[in-house]
Amino acid sequence: MQKSIIFALTILSLTATSSVANAKDLDKKAFENADVACNKLKISYKLFRYIKNEGEPEVKTEEICERQYDTSNNWNMLLKLTTFGEGDKVAFQSDQKFYFEKGDHAIVNEKEKTTTVRTGKAYFQDKNYEWLGLTNGPCLALGRGLSKLSDVTIKRSGNTTIVTGVAPDSSLIEAKFEANSVLPSSILRTFKGIDAKIEWTFSGQIVSNDGSVFPKRVVSKTINAALGVRAEYEFKSVSNDPQTVIANPPSWLVPKYSIVDQRFTPSMGINHDDVKDVKTLEELKVFASGKSKQYQTAIAKGEKLIQADESSKQKNIAMIALPIILLGTGLGAFSLSKALRRQANK
Repeated sequence: MQKSIIFALTILSLTATSSVANAKDLDKKAFENADVACNKLKISYKLFRYIKNEGEPEVKTEEICERQYDTSNNWNMLLKLTTFGEGDKVAFQSDQKFYFEKGDHAIVNEKEKTTTVRTGKAYFQDKNYEWLGLTNGPCLALGRGLSKLSDVTIKRSGNTTIVTGVAPDSSLIEAKFEANSVLPSSILRTFKGIDAKIEWTFSGQIVSNDGSVFPKRVVSKTINAALGVRAEYEFKSVSNDPQTVIANPPSWLVPKYSIVDQRFTPSMGINHDDVKDVKTLEELKVFASGKSKQYQTAIAKGEKLIQADESSKQKNIAMIALPIILLGTGLGAFSLSKALRRQANK
């Protein structure tokens, strides 16, 4: 049974025209040439995974994904996720689209017809998962990223070339290449002071539209780790797509979908027609900021109205007036302020 990891995605290319002709030609410059081709990719894959925490049942997931990214930290992802319960019965399914623009991201839920905008990284972007899954650009999970290593040594033993070095996070890397192969057969990552390790093995080849070579299948597993993970990836296609990730209008701006910007407190509900001309999440933020200020102003007016007269009659008038004020600013969909509720309960 295939097994794989949920935090997935990016794949690294090795151009056929680079100086990496075969394993005996591997050197620092060859790794740099290989990694340059990974800066803008479009990939699709399928994976299964098992995750086992100590003392908890094993969890199996299936992930079908297409992902595209560029060097400006803008990227998007179409993700279909299935979680299985006992007897391989489907316990959970989700179809979502993720769109990332630098520090923010939007999640489009087609089933609920909503777009949710948040700040920061998504759950699978956390650095703690980088040694388990795939990340944008050159990464070890696909046998690339060796140009990032320091203190590199390259040794040859028979038909095997062994590359060792230190990653930017101080973990130790050992990559093995077999004779006449431009792809590693395995990579082992170890960490100073702890026993946990991660191992990748690579097999088969898939060639992108520009002749870049990638592994067709990748198996990864944790060793001596509290979080036990075994994953198997099967890559369907890889291409160096010159098109920009951020479309105009942006793909997350879907007609008739409700938009909730959670970068504000409280979250701002936005009508599609009011922002149909925005091009980025930053432009949406500017619009939502103005709306948030209107909301806060309306709340302040309502609270002053309540405080002006503590009589029951004036309280009732204020209770009616505040929703009218909110409606007048286009913010009537939001709940009344905590202050108003406190006054109403006195």
